[in-house]
Amino acid sequence: MAHVTILLALSVTGLFVSTVADHKGEKHGGKFDGKSWLGKWESTNHTENLETFVSQLGYPSAEHVTDQKVFQKFWQDGEHFHHKITVPTKNYTLQHKFTLGQPGKATFNNVEFKYLYAELGNDLHVEITVPSKNKTVSDSYHVFQNGTELEKTYKTGDTVAKRWYKKVISCH
Repeated sequence: MAHVTILLALSVTGLFVSTVADHKGEKHGGKFDGKSWLGKWESTNHTENLETFVSQLGYPSAEHVTDQKVFQKFWQDGEHFHHKITVPTKNYTLQHKFTLGQPGKATFNNVEFKYLYAELGNDLHVEITVPSKNKTVSDSYHVFQNGTELEKTYKTGDTVAKRWYKKVISCH
């Protein structure tokens, strides 16, 4: 079984809890079809309110968050799904494994987080709660334009931000 480390990450893609997992499914038989959000996605220059969202979370360096090219890759391995985020210009990669509908709990730097990934219709949603910080962050992934574009919506409190992606490959 892969060594599992739980992280709270704020990157140019938003705030989320993730589990670092092995790369087995990505390279050996992972499934990339059956769900509209599976595949590899590349960020476009189109964002909405992203710097304000990052600042709302209490992170001072919100500038340049829209300038970074971000790749998101989703695939399935059995009952589990994987989400890999890469920011090449920052030499940054983060990967996590999740099961739809199963809540999770984790601790990082002595702070406990709760998370739940779910599929609503064809959209992927994740809700992250940080009880000690009284923060909840919701992310949703909506695919449109015949499966070629993805809109990621971030929400905390009354602050909503969006970032758009184009499908690079279906990853078959």
